[in-house]
Amino acid sequence: MTDYELLSGLLLKEEKAIYEVYLQYFPSVEKYVLMNSGNSQDAEDIFQDALMVLLTYIAKEDFKLTCTIKTLLFAIARRLWLKQLRNRSIRETLVELEVEQQDFITQWEEVEKSERKYDSIPQVLSRISVHCSGLLKELFLTGTIPDHYKNNHSMRNQKYKCLEQARKMMNKLSVA
Repeated sequence: MTDYELLSGLLLKEEKAIYEVYLQYFPSVEKYVLMNSGNSQDAEDIFQDALMVLLTYIAKEDFKLTCTIKTLLFAIARRLWLKQLRNRSIRETLVELEVEQQDFITQWEEVEKSERKYDSIPQVLSRISVHCSGLLKELFLTGTIPDHYKNNHSMRNQKYKCLEQARKMMNKLSVA
């Protein structure tokens, strides 16, 4: 069939003309879609959409065929496929942004939780023994080791006991 015979058949929505268009032109559209991140189902969908656009074009009174039907149909299919790829890319980007946003929110909540713990440190230090409070302040705030410990082992042992006392108080305060 010539392009004009196909065009006439398509205008009359003849099954033979539609079948001929599929037979002649679908393979090139399918090849294009497959080579550009698509699959056979995508190619079928794009070809059908392109055929519907073509049918709409040729139904207009001012339509004039200035190229082959194959060229026109392929150009329509190509534009539709590129538009679909662009939309897919936008959706994927939105999903990535959602994941990043959720990660940021999680990190932010962890920072806030951590800050709340640090805000309660003065309260904890005021509620543990004076000896432990003084030792922990000297060790962690000034970075010095008190001179009155006989050896490093006894200082570490006392530090452990004081930290345990502080942890228990921290837990009591966070439960309340």
